[in-house]
Amino acid sequence: MTRLDGTLGADGKVEIYLRKGGTIYVLERTFTPLYASGGDKTVTACTGDPLVYRYDEHDDQLIPEEKFEFAIDVYEQGRIHDLRSDVHRQLEMLDEFAGLAHLKSERHECVRELRNSAAFLAPLYEERERLKSELAQLPTLTAELDEKLQLLPGEERELWANSETFVAEIEAIIEAISAGVARIPKPSDSLSSDVN
Repeated sequence: MTRLDGTLGADGKVEIYLRKGGTIYVLERTFTPLYASGGDKTVTACTGDPLVYRYDEHDDQLIPEEKFEFAIDVYEQGRIHDLRSDVHRQLEMLDEFAGLAHLKSERHECVRELRNSAAFLAPLYEERERLKSELAQLPTLTAELDEKLQLLPGEERELWANSETFVAEIEAIIEAISAGVARIPKPSDSLSSDVN
């Protein structure tokens, strides 16, 4: 804080221009030092909050913005070598500079939808493989069916079986008629003489 006081002085202003999601913001803060008690010129804090404005391209004016948040990494001179060795962070900085945040968000959403689709399709793929294995056994099952069909009685045998049943029924009828005829009494001689 003492160093800032020496650099900016009381009521010194700092402005930062940022771009977030394709929109330009202006952050402004006035350095208002709070000194330690006892007449010491040691600065303990900076009072006052930063002001944030959003640049409106259509009206070419700055509009006050509330509750603005912007993640930022600060690399001191002694930590530049950390940034040089951090390739992932370098790529992120290039993406931010190129304004690719919305494209990365779309890619993330696309990956999420692909994962959901994969989770939905997984049981369907398993069912397909099961059906394919069953379909591969179809020729064997067809051959077994043909063998069993040969063991069944053919149409001609069924016709003969039906005729045998019909003959048996006729023989039963003949036997019944014969039994009925046998029970009929024979005409006596007296009846035949009366008729004459």
